[in-house]
Amino acid sequence: MKFFAIFIVFASVLTLSAKTVPFRSGEILAAEYSSSKPTVINWNKHLFVNNSASNYVAVAVRLHPKRKISIYDYAFFVNGRNYSCVAIRTNGGNFTYIQNALGGSKDEIFTLLFFVNESVSSENTVALISQLPPRKYDPAEFKMTEADGVLLPFKSIKKDGNF
Repeated sequence: MKFFAIFIVFASVLTLSAKTVPFRSGEILAAEYSSSKPTVINWNKHLFVNNSASNYVAVAVRLHPKRKISIYDYAFFVNGRNYSCVAIRTNGGNFTYIQNALGGSKDEIFTLLFFVNESVSSENTVALISQLPPRKYDPAEFKMTEADGVLLPFKSIKKDGNF
């Protein structure tokens, strides 16, 4: 019984000090929004011809071992609408429109980029929604911060999370 009580207290302390948000494929480390459009390599202007985005959202994630991620796996949810991922970057690389799934070592950080034509602020509770079957997984809710210049520079993402 004593061990169980100590375990509960320890688990509570870990939960209170968590700086990441768990999601289906791993953990969310940081999220920012900006009204400045970031550069995207390999951009397909024919696929995204009607880009009326007013905000750009970057969500940095670290994957569970042996998991992969692609632009098709998750949607960004805000104000009752889902927005598809349009590009991804690995660590400090450039945002790239790539259709292949990416995976890597446990220390790699992937940043998903979303074009959002909604008002976004740090007051919004937003979520990352799995687009993969089965859809039994709950959305991963989190808060964002406004970018100060460049949208979520890699050096600003802490290994233990920014939340």
